[in-house]
Amino acid sequence: MGYRMTRTRRANMQMQTPQGRTRRMSAAKAYKFDPAFTLLELMVVVVILGIMAAVAAPKMKRGLGGSGLKIEARTVAGALRDARRRAMAKGLSHRLNYDLDAGRLWLTVEEDPAGAPGEYFDLVGAFSKSHTVARGLRLAKVVTSRGEAEEGEAFTETSPAGRIERSAVYVVDERSGRTYTVITMEAVGRVKVLEYAFEEDE
Repeated sequence: MGYRMTRTRRANMQMQTPQGRTRRMSAAKAYKFDPAFTLLELMVVVVILGIMAAVAAPKMKRGLGGSGLKIEARTVAGALRDARRRAMAKGLSHRLNYDLDAGRLWLTVEEDPAGAPGEYFDLVGAFSKSHTVARGLRLAKVVTSRGEAEEGEAFTETSPAGRIERSAVYVVDERSGRTYTVITMEAVGRVKVLEYAFEEDE
């Protein structure tokens, strides 16, 4: 395969000296190459890679934590929108309930506003499941028109007219201390996720 060297070239290679004399050089010396990397060079590369990994790891960890926090805040926002949509579709008030100690969310409905006003019942069937926030995250605080709660239970009420009670739900990453806030805009029935701790005077 490839080309073949003649017997003379295979045995010896000639090199012209400055004096014009011919000096023979063995084929082994003619084709001698230096190694690609020395041990020292490889060690330097390994050290550099280690430094880069050490610098990048905390940033990656914070990024993953922030992603989980954002997902949980969006879950709370989605549950509030779902409560509003159901209230409008069924013509019955719905509540998104919060158990701050257990980090749990669930929906309830006022089934008989005429006969039993103010009595809310858990949804049944496919909509009866509650949601628990992921490990390392917690529902830190809920602020509504009735006041502020940092423990126990609280709720946000939605009406058949599309109104969402003014609320602020604070979701905290316990490892990084970062806070996302889910706020409702009562007049227009909107829900918004803020990537910081909302202050009431904003």
